[in-house]
Amino acid sequence: MGVNDRSRGRGRRGGKRGGRGGGKRRKSNNKYSSSAQKKKRQKLEGNNGEEAPVSSQGANQLLTKGRGRGRGRGRGRGRGRERVLLDHKDLVKARKLQKRYGEKVVAGNEVFAIDFGSLSRPRVSEQIEWRVIAKKAKKKAGVKKDDTKMQAALKKLQETVKAYEGAYPVLAKRGAPAKVMQTMLKYGTDDHRKTICSELKGAWSDLAIDKFGHMVLLKVLFWGSPQQRLDVHGELQGHYRRLAVHSTAAKLVDFIYASAMASDPGVGWSILHELMSDEFKVLKPVSNMPLKDILKEKSGRAEGIKNDCVSLISKAFDKNCVTRPLLALIREYWAAADWTERDALIQVARSHAQMMLISDDGCNVLTDVIAYTTAKNRKIIVKALRPQLGEMAIDSSKCLPLLRAMVSVDDTKLLKEQLIMPLLAEASILNIIDDVVGHRVICQMLRPNTKAVLPEVMLAKMQPVTRGDKPTSKKPFERRRAELVAAALPKVLDIIEQNTYHLSTSEFGNRIVEFAFTTLNETKDSESLVSKAMGEGERETSVARLKGLAEKISQLAVEAPDMDAGEHGEEETEGKKEVNMPLAEHNTGHRLLKRVIKAEGGGLVGDEILQALDQDLNKWAKINRSAFLLTSIAEFGSEKSKKALRSHIRDVAVELRKGSMSTGTKILLKVTGVVDST
Repeated sequence: MGVNDRSRGRGRRGGKRGGRGGGKRRKSNNKYSSSAQKKKRQKLEGNNGEEAPVSSQGANQLLTKGRGRGRGRGRGRGRGRERVLLDHKDLVKARKLQKRYGEKVVAGNEVFAIDFGSLSRPRVSEQIEWRVIAKKAKKKAGVKKDDTKMQAALKKLQETVKAYEGAYPVLAKRGAPAKVMQTMLKYGTDDHRKTICSELKGAWSDLAIDKFGHMVLLKVLFWGSPQQRLDVHGELQGHYRRLAVHSTAAKLVDFIYASAMASDPGVGWSILHELMSDEFKVLKPVSNMPLKDILKEKSGRAEGIKNDCVSLISKAFDKNCVTRPLLALIREYWAAADWTERDALIQVARSHAQMMLISDDGCNVLTDVIAYTTAKNRKIIVKALRPQLGEMAIDSSKCLPLLRAMVSVDDTKLLKEQLIMPLLAEASILNIIDDVVGHRVICQMLRPNTKAVLPEVMLAKMQPVTRGDKPTSKKPFERRRAELVAAALPKVLDIIEQNTYHLSTSEFGNRIVEFAFTTLNETKDSESLVSKAMGEGERETSVARLKGLAEKISQLAVEAPDMDAGEHGEEETEGKKEVNMPLAEHNTGHRLLKRVIKAEGGGLVGDEILQALDQDLNKWAKINRSAFLLTSIAEFGSEKSKKALRSHIRDVAVELRKGSMSTGTKILLKVTGVVDST
C-alpha cells in the first residue's frame, strides 16, 4: 500500500471514529476514497503513470505530512491527505506547449499526449507528495491570492531537490524517486529543472531505455526549456536507430520526432536520416533530402542503404515498435524501391496492417499497397483491418484504405463479410453516416468514386492503377460496383427506413438517402448489372421498397414526424433553429428532394411528392423552399406531373401574385408558363 493509500484510509477512519489522531478533522475531497475503487479512480483520472510513488522511507520524511492514527469509536480527530487541483498557471503553460508542438501532434499520440481539452477547468489530476503546489485560481475576479502555501510548497520542493543532488542518474531509474523527479520537473522552477538536467547530462541515452528513466526524460522534453530539449536531442543523436526498435525507447523517439516535425522539420529529418542507415549517424545528408534523392547521389551504396532500411523495418514489426518515424521511413523506402523490393516489404507488413494506421504516412502507404498488391495479400490486409472499421470510417486518413479496398478488391464476398456488413452493423452507424468523413465510406458502397462526395485528393488515390501493362484489379469497375450494391443496399435501406427523417435532414446523411433512391431506380430495369447481381427475388423486393420509401418521403415532405425538440428533428440552419419542419420547408430536406427528382428524371418520387403537396398547393407555392421543389417537378418530373402542376398553378396564379412573392414563387410561375400581365 502506498503512502497516499495509507494516509487516505487511516486519516478518514481517524476522523470518523476518533481515537489517537493528532490532526484536526477535515472533510476529505476525495470522491473515490475506498481502496476497492483504486483502479476505477486511476482509470478516470488518466494520470499517465504519475501516480503518487510508493516512496522510500527517506522520501516519506521529506515529502509527507503526519497521518491520523486513531482507530477508536466516537468523535475524534484525524488527518487524511488532499490531492492537488491544477492551478491556472499550469493551464497557461500547457497552452504554450500546445502552440509550440501543435495540437495535432500532441493529440495524435496516445501514449504521451496531454489532453489539453481536459485542462479547461481545474480538476483532480494527480496524486503528489506535498500537500499544495499552487493555490487554486479564485472564482471571483479581483480577489488577491494568498501565496503562503505556495511559498511553503516551493520551500519543500527546494529541500527535495537539494536532498537528491548527486544521485539523480541513479534515482531516475528507481520507481518512487523517478516519479518524484517527474513531479519536480513539472511543477518546479526553471532553476530546479536546470539543476536536474545538469546532473543527468551524459545519461540520457541510458535513461531512454529504462522503464522509469524514459518517463523522466519525457518530462524534460515536455516541460524543459528549448535549450534543454536541444541538449537531449544532441546527446541522443547516434543512438536513434538503436532506440527506435527498443520497446520502451521507441515511444520516446516517436514523441521527439513528431514534436520536431511540427516545430523544426530539420531536426525531424535528421532523426529520419539516422534511421535509414548507420552511415548517417555522423555525416548526414544535406537539408531535408528524401531517400530517393540520397540513393541517386550515393548510387554505389544504394543497395546497402536499402538493406539497412529493410532490416530496421523488419525489427520494428517483430518487436511491435511501429511508430511515426518508422512509418515515415517506410514511406521513403516505398517511394525509392522497385517492385521487387516493394513486394518483399509487403510480405513483412501485410499482417501488421493495423500498426500502419497510426500516422498519415502509414495510411497512405497502406492505401498504395492495397492498390498494387496481389489478391492474396489484399485478403490478409482486409481481415487485419476488420477490428478497427468503426474508428477508420470517421478518420480522414484511416478511411483511405477502406475506400481503396472497395475499388480494388475483386473478391466482393470477402468485402461483404469482412468490411461492408460489419461496418453497417456498428452500433454507432448513425454517427458514422452523420460524419463528414464517415458518410463518404457509406457512399462508396453505393456509388464509388463520386466527385460530389470525395475531395480531389481522395479521388486521385482511388483511380485504377496498373503494374506494367496489366491492371492490378481484374474485375471490371461496373461489375464490382453492382456486386457491392447488391451486398450493401438491403442493410442501408433498413437504416434509412428506421431513420428516414433524421437522415433526410442530416447535413451528410442526406447523400445516403439520395444514393439509395438513385440505386433503387436501377433495379426497375431487370437487365441492369445491379438487378443481375441481386437476383430476381431480391430485385422485386427492392422495387417494392422503393415505392414504400417514396410514399414515406412524400408524407414527410408535408408533415414532419412528432418527436421531441433536441433529438434528430432539430438542426441549426441559417442562423435559426429548424425543429420538426416538413421536408418541403427544411433547408437540407428540400434540397435532397430536388436532387432525387432530378436524378430520377420523371420517376416515382416526383409523382408522390406532387400528390402530397397538391392538397394545399396554394400554401406550398407561396413558401420559398417548397416553391423551388415544385419548380423541380415542373422541370424534371414525369409528363403527367408537369401537366397537372401547370394546370394547378394557373388556377391559383391570381392569388399567388397578390402581395410580395418569394423568389421561388416567381421562378415557379415562370417555369410553368404563367405570365404575369401586371
